[in-house]
Amino acid sequence: MKKIEDVEINCNVCLDLMPLVKDKVASDDSEMLVAKHIENCESCKALFSSEEIDREYKVDDRKVISNIKSKIISIGLIILIIGGLLGIYLSNSQGMLYNVLIMPCIGIAGCVLLRKKYYWVPVGIFTLSYLGIIIQSLLEDIEWLGRMPELFIMPLFLSIIYTILVGIGTAIGALFGYVFGKESKQTMPWIKRFIAGVLGISLMGIVLWGANDLLGNPISAAFATHKVEAYVAEKYPKLDLEVGKARYNFKFNNYMVNVSSKTSIDTHFTIEYRKGTIQYDGYESYVHGKFNTRDRLGETCAKEVISLLSRIPQLEDNTTMVDFVDPERLEKSERESLEKSIVLDMSFNKELTSNMFISIRTELTDTSAKNLEGILKESYAILKEEGYEFKSYGLFSETKEMLVMIDNVTPEDIANGQLLMALEEAEQNENSEMPSGMSIVIRKR
Repeated sequence: MKKIEDVEINCNVCLDLMPLVKDKVASDDSEMLVAKHIENCESCKALFSSEEIDREYKVDDRKVISNIKSKIISIGLIILIIGGLLGIYLSNSQGMLYNVLIMPCIGIAGCVLLRKKYYWVPVGIFTLSYLGIIIQSLLEDIEWLGRMPELFIMPLFLSIIYTILVGIGTAIGALFGYVFGKESKQTMPWIKRFIAGVLGISLMGIVLWGANDLLGNPISAAFATHKVEAYVAEKYPKLDLEVGKARYNFKFNNYMVNVSSKTSIDTHFTIEYRKGTIQYDGYESYVHGKFNTRDRLGETCAKEVISLLSRIPQLEDNTTMVDFVDPERLEKSERESLEKSIVLDMSFNKELTSNMFISIRTELTDTSAKNLEGILKESYAILKEEGYEFKSYGLFSETKEMLVMIDNVTPEDIANGQLLMALEEAEQNENSEMPSGMSIVIRKR
């Protein structure tokens, strides 16, 4: 690597360095290079000694500042567009409520970056959100093209709300601009700046209050988690429980905390906390009341049944559901037997299906009484052969043309011909109800 003393520069490089050397802002190495060059170059030496260099290379401050402002505005616009797109993306999700904070922040940023042209921010957000929601709706469901009036009217509500939120943010930015701006300090009386500051703080308080009411806040969430941890440790000291992080539920204005066991798959429940008190403890219903166990056993059974029924034509893509019969609908002896047969963390066995009902779910093109009877009969035969003795059967099919809802069909109804009679009656009258409790609806959409 050459030493600085050995480096030679040409006239163009020297001319570039001269203004910096004369303004005494150049490094020692740059000064040395210029000094060495002008020792042997009369033209550069003469130019360096004259004032021409100052005039020729004088920086246009206004042009530099204008370029800097342009870059800042460009970056700001990119940030605003990204923020707007993020808000629009959240519009069809649970994160939509975060727009209560995102949109005012966009308004404040727009006021700071665009200054006197801040009014373009609400206009831009309205246009961006309106078009963005329409495009997003079409991408999710192309059938919106068949409902054009609804497609164009639906986004107006959210777009107006977003514009109002951005407008509030813009007003906050403008008010604080009056308070802290150099020009306003020189020209505006202190009382007007004081009023502007109070209004700005009030609007910010309204935004934060609304955000807290809809989203909660991390301090309250941490406090809720701590309180629930203490509550669980005191009430369930013998259970090996883990307490999750509190999450805010804006519908009930409280914090929900999930509690689960490290060793028991059925021991998980929710505790609700609000303003220093435990409002609800789900242990009794979900764990001790065996709701979690029944729910898990039903899901396990449904997975097995879906696989079996997919062998039947028209049920290849069925989404069948299985659940336990409501204990209130059982005889006392049946209810007591069911309670004894269900044990926490137990494995599924087919004997449980005698107290379960099945709802076969699919999309049928043929909803004739004969076809519906055939599907239920074949389903019953296959499941019985595999050892599933369900207490009742149901069938649900919904398409653009037809709605079919069949409930509480017992094995006896299938065997004695009552099912076909009820289906034919429903086919004529749109619905049918039998003394046995069977209910059928066959209706055109």
